[in-house]
Amino acid sequence: MAERSLPRVLIVDDQPDMARALARVFAGDAEVIISASGSDVLERVAGGENFSLVICDVMMPGMSGPELFERIRQFAPATAAAFVFTTGGVDAEHQRRLRETGVPCLLKPVETSALRGLLPGANPRLDHKGAAGASASTTAAARKA
Repeated sequence: MAERSLPRVLIVDDQPDMARALARVFAGDAEVIISASGSDVLERVAGGENFSLVICDVMMPGMSGPELFERIRQFAPATAAAFVFTTGGVDAEHQRRLRETGVPCLLKPVETSALRGLLPGANPRLDHKGAAGASASTTAAARKA
């Protein structure tokens, strides 16, 4: 009998405590990789790493989550389709930019059930609205794109 491989989840957050808390949610259900910078993520994806889910903080030094998403979308559309943003809150301009990406966005602290629902094969994928107004239908549409 073949061993089932776990989905790969990439957590991108410059706050180590937050990244570790998010990683604990997926313990045993996914292979979790943590990165604190957009440049590291770009290298990983350009090097051929694939992820079933990318949970990315919006506000990070050096490169914001939306900037990272736009760069990855140019050369790795499958990885870009796996993005979900997290934020502790953003101003109106950032909210507008987030909506333009079409990527779902969850407010921190994120409920454990909402995070687990994002794993491939989980249902429902997202059961509440996030900071950018992403709903379950927005998430489904973003996943199909």
